[in-house]
Amino acid sequence: MNWDSASHYCGKFGWRLAEIKTQAQQDLFKSKTESGELWGGFWLGARDSTSISQVTWEGHDWPEDIKLQNFGQQMYFSTPLTCLYLSAWSSSSWATIQCSFEWFSPMCETIPKINYYRF
Repeated sequence: MNWDSASHYCGKFGWRLAEIKTQAQQDLFKSKTESGELWGGFWLGARDSTSISQVTWEGHDWPEDIKLQNFGQQMYFSTPLTCLYLSAWSSSSWATIQCSFEWFSPMCETIPKINYYRF
């Protein structure tokens, strides 16, 4: 399915496409890939919907979370409407491709509950 369909699929369950925001999360996906528990291509919740190289997580929780951290991953954005996916075939790495590409599965996560009114 394409990125928009994957995002819609997650949303049907009250989830969103996964966001890798910490080194610990990146390390988890890397270990799952290396052990063979995770295999394939999975859409992640980031895209450059407005301009090339301006990539953000779609479901950011706070304004400071908008900027994409790549944890040393090499990413190339050559055209607008490029989306991020986790390439989990032989090693865990991030890659980009046109959002209309139909071959990846969604990687969904629950949406964190945040108390914006801290009393």
